[in-house]
Amino acid sequence: MPKNLISMEVPAETLTKLQEKLKELRELLAPYLVTLTLEDRKSLPKMSDKTLAFVSKTAEYVKSNPKLIPPMMEAEELGKDFTLNQSLQPVYNSLKQLVDNLSDTLMLSGHEAYAQALLYYASVKMAAKLGDQDAKSIQEDLGKRFALQGRRSKGTDPASNESTPTP
Repeated sequence: MPKNLISMEVPAETLTKLQEKLKELRELLAPYLVTLTLEDRKSLPKMSDKTLAFVSKTAEYVKSNPKLIPPMMEAEELGKDFTLNQSLQPVYNSLKQLVDNLSDTLMLSGHEAYAQALLYYASVKMAAKLGDQDAKSIQEDLGKRFALQGRRSKGTDPASNESTPTP
């Protein structure tokens, strides 16, 4: 029997509250967020940890040595952009941690549900081989999930313990 690592249910009331809070967060953040195209994301220079120190020092130098600001540079925008970046970074970090935990929970719960479904499917296939009519119709229905995968090497079967297909 597989080891059960997660077993819980989120109450409907909690899910409703979560959706309300997420809506509230989206509304609060909306005026401060932008959407980039994939091309933009690829082409824009990114600010990493080393670049962060460079930009921070540059912002300080711009304030203390304004005579060196080139005419094409918008010094005020450097300050605004850097402040925006630094004020939203802790929000991003908190949300990313939450999303990572949610992703892990989804992966584990999905894995366990799928593993249990494969056990049931293996049992149904065995019953169908033994002539159970109900099992045959269930096997036909559930077997649609694997229909386009073709034959597996060494005769492995998705519902056996020999292989686990990707969902």
